[in-house]
Amino acid sequence: RIIAISQSTRDDLIEIFGLPPERITVTYLGVEPSFRRVEDQQRCAEVRARHRLPDRYVLFVGTIEPRKNVERLVEAYATVRRERPDAPPLVIVGGRGKDADRVECAVASMGLSQSVVFAGYIERDDLPAIYSAARLFVLPSLYEGFGLPALEAMACQVPVVAGDTTSLREIVADCGVLVDPMRPSKIAEGIVRALADEGLRAHCIERGLELARQMTWERCARQTLAVYEDVVA
Repeated sequence: RIIAISQSTRDDLIEIFGLPPERITVTYLGVEPSFRRVEDQQRCAEVRARHRLPDRYVLFVGTIEPRKNVERLVEAYATVRRERPDAPPLVIVGGRGKDADRVECAVASMGLSQSVVFAGYIERDDLPAIYSAARLFVLPSLYEGFGLPALEAMACQVPVVAGDTTSLREIVADCGVLVDPMRPSKIAEGIVRALADEGLRAHCIERGLELARQMTWERCARQTLAVYEDVVA
């Protein structure tokens, strides 16, 4: 038996490896209880100050590597700034992968050095406050096995814009705004909508929090145990 963390991963296992569908069970991951909205403004301010972050921002969390599509996100953000000069800065949280140099060059070439913050890797204990201070979370990945940062953002009551691909299409669904990650113009449209449309924002926050409350590690553990019990039986 094989356990997959999303239906998308299950489909890939069937298509790429030719595995029998009946051998694969999907057990979704969970979000840790520590990922919840931080209402303590002093705590948020302390975390932002420690990492030199602005008061409000558009947030990306993930390693800067090709599948995370950060270069197209930067291009999309340049469009957002042209359309809305008052748009919040873009904060990129995550380690330097093999795409980091290209992304940094793109930021410089587009004249965004004063509007894009590279925060680097941030410890897990600070992430709930980082999410909570964000106006919007964006994850325009080309491929995800699950997409845990999107769920973490939902748990912190932050609207999500995500790539309409692989598991993100499945996990985010109608809890956020799905965009074509190959087209920066579409990513930009999604960002502008999620920043400006208060009704849409309220819908995303409510549905996202509802989903995050369902996606617990206890649920994941019970579903995993059920697979073991089925195999033993």
